[in-house]
Amino acid sequence: YTNGTACFVGANITATNCTFKAIEENSASAYLASAANYTFNNCSFEGSGGIYIKAGTLTLNNCNITATGDESTGSYNSNGANLTGAGITIDSAYNYNTSNNKMIVTINGGNITSATNYAVYEISTAPTTEQLRCYAVVSISESTILSSPKTEAVKSENNVISTISVWDGS
Repeated sequence: YTNGTACFVGANITATNCTFKAIEENSASAYLASAANYTFNNCSFEGSGGIYIKAGTLTLNNCNITATGDESTGSYNSNGANLTGAGITIDSAYNYNTSNNKMIVTINGGNITSATNYAVYEISTAPTTEQLRCYAVVSISESTILSSPKTEAVKSENNVISTISVWDGS
């Protein structure tokens, strides 16, 4: 868990061969809200939501992500989006990109699974009085296996996902 405070901006956070499990019902196994540089190598994530990111740079190398929570569209809740049940939720959340840097997500291999929603779900959220703005750039390597009950395993509201990987059709 990293909150959006300035103390984490630019920090380098790396984990290798680790397991991250949500300890509370209806929570994500990783909540990445600060503009830090996150790298996970051969890690596992399990929770109602897999990973929720709204700032920074995220690199996933051969990680396994499993989300089992209820499906949601990711509506704005005054601090980003509510939990979506997606394997990874990438949220261009209002007021989280004050430095105008891109949020960059790179997925290199592994398995991303959602029991109820998209494996990867890219959204923008803001109060109804503000304009939606996308600051995400997402790439998924072809070696990544995506599993979702949806017709498509990936949803990008802003068309920022550059490579779609192999989908196992489940």
